[in-house]
This record gives sequence, C-alpha cells and structure tokens, in this order.
Amino acid sequence: MSERKDDVMSDDAQDEPTKPAGDEARHDPVEALIRASGRRPAVPDHRARRVRGSVHAAWRAEVDARRRRGRVPLAALATAAVVALAALAGLLWRGSGEAPVPAPVLARVQILSGETWWAPDAARAGARSPLSLGDDLRAGGEVTTAAGGRAALRLASGHSLRLDGGTRIRLLEGGAVSLDGGAVYVDSRDPSGRPAQGALDLSTPRGVLRETGTQFEARLLAGGALRIRVREGAVALSEAGPPLRVGAGQELTVATDGQHRLESIPVHGDAWAWLDLVTPMPELQDLSLHQFLEWMARERGLSLAYEPADLADTAAATGLKGSVQGMTPEEALESVLATSGLRHRREDGGLVVYP
Repeated sequence: MSERKDDVMSDDAQDEPTKPAGDEARHDPVEALIRASGRRPAVPDHRARRVRGSVHAAWRAEVDARRRRGRVPLAALATAAVVALAALAGLLWRGSGEAPVPAPVLARVQILSGETWWAPDAARAGARSPLSLGDDLRAGGEVTTAAGGRAALRLASGHSLRLDGGTRIRLLEGGAVSLDGGAVYVDSRDPSGRPAQGALDLSTPRGVLRETGTQFEARLLAGGALRIRVREGAVALSEAGPPLRVGAGQELTVATDGQHRLESIPVHGDAWAWLDLVTPMPELQDLSLHQFLEWMARERGLSLAYEPADLADTAAATGLKGSVQGMTPEEALESVLATSGLRHRREDGGLVVYP
C-alpha cells in the first residue's frame, strides 16, 4: 500500500485527508464489518499475489483515466482505493473458503470376495466403511481385507493389484502403494498385453519394491519378514544397501535383521492358487481366441501350445462373443474352448490346446 499512497501524494499532497479520531475511528462501519466476520483461513501466497496484482492494475487504470479527464480531488481517489481494497478482501475471503481439491483417483474396485473395507483417510483409525464393486479409491486412503476376504483393484496406471486375505494397503500420492500387512499380487499388463504406464513402487517395512514388466507376489510373513515371489519379469528391492534383484521363477525372503535368502520356485501350482478368486476376467469382444488363450496361460504361469501348430492361425482369426464375468479362470477357459470346439490339457508347465 505504501507504493500506491506515494503515487497519489506526489500529485495531491496539499489535499492530504485527516484520519478519523476517537469514537469515529472506533465505529468505522468497514472495520466493524471486518471484525464481525471473524478470522478466516490463511490465504495461499500464490493466490494472494495474483489477486493483489489484478486489483492494483485495475486501480492504476482508474487513476490514470481520471487524470486524463482532469484533476480529481484526492477524496475520490481515496474512495477508489477503498473500493479496490474491499474487492481485494472479498476475493481473498472467497478464495480462502474454497473447498479443498480432492485427492486424485488412484484405483477402482474390480472384484470383492468376503469382507473388505475402505478408509478414505488412513490416519483416522476406525473411520472406514465396506467396499463396493466399482468404487473409486483416492490417494491417502487404506484398503483392508478380512482373514477370508480378497479384492482386485485396477490402478490408474493400468496395473492389476490383487489382495489376499488379512491384507492392509495404503494408496500413496503419485501412484505408489504401501503394503502394511498381508499379501498383494501385481500384474503390469492388461488382458490384451498392453503394459501399464510406468513402474509401480510398492513400499514395505523391508524396503521399496520396483517392478519391471512383471507379475509378482509380495507377502509379509509372521514376525515381519518379507517374501517376494516373481512369475515374470523382475523386481528390485531397495534397502539400505545395493538393490536386491529377483527374477522370474525366484523367491526372495528378507528377515527383519536384513538377512536374505534367494531360491528357485515354480511359477504355477498351489502356491498361486489363491489368485483364482480375484482374477479379473477380460471383456471377450475385445480379444481374439488366441489373445484370450495367451492371457489365460499367462495368468496361470503356463506356456501356450497348439496341436497341430497351425491351429494358432485359426485361433488368431477367431473373434469371441459373450461374457465370462464372474467366472474363475478355469471356468472361463472351459466355457470359451467348448464354444470354439476345442479342448485343453496341461503338460510340463504348458497349456496345450487341440481340437
């Protein structure tokens, strides 16, 4: 305000107004109105600067226009300044009362089995409600599954995230996820084979996991140890020291004291069976028969083969109709193959399709 007052006084110093004194000052109606309004929330600096700049520019334009028309009493300019200040106060008042911008949506619920809950603010203990299919989940919230509950989420990045029973995760700003208990399975591709956008960071008490085009499970064991099983691609665990890499067909266990053990595991079989209840089914009309079978084999940790081999060309040219929503992977496979006049068998870790 000192800059504005100097501009006026340089032209009209002889007209300097006198300040109200005594009761007149104490009963200034503008001051009374401001006092009655109470304390407002603090205004962000960037908004205050923007509004001050706009109001000052409008006030200067009015002063210049009046000067071009002729000499104007200082009282009129002072009135204009008061109006400008009132506008500034109103804009700041209104701006400070704006509703906060909601956190971004980071996930959507695709499958639910058993009891699952959502807490919009993970820091508020007890403030949670049951999850529903199709719910949008925002940053800062927490998902919890009961001992017999499971859930499948599709992250905004495109990653599929599946929660086993007794799991607790938090959705973090920027799209990262924190595993605070239980187990999650991550798949970085959709049924058509498209990769998710960027790599997913999964925070755990034993370090941060970053995936690279992968399918993997991360589980917190009793006592606090972390176990990582990788089906496809690779995962890097960053702790205090150099990152630990876990490749396809490997299992890494990290104890609470930092000791770790790396060993080989099968990428199919009973160890992955819990996923059957939380595997989101694709929309068939988006896929050919070959794409569906490739997706199915990958979901089960199997390779895909045809007998005879040229059956692959027929499968690639065959479009699909209908729906397999609500089915388990095995039910969906049986249904699609039956309507296509095909059968399948498992052989040496492979899914073999034949007439």
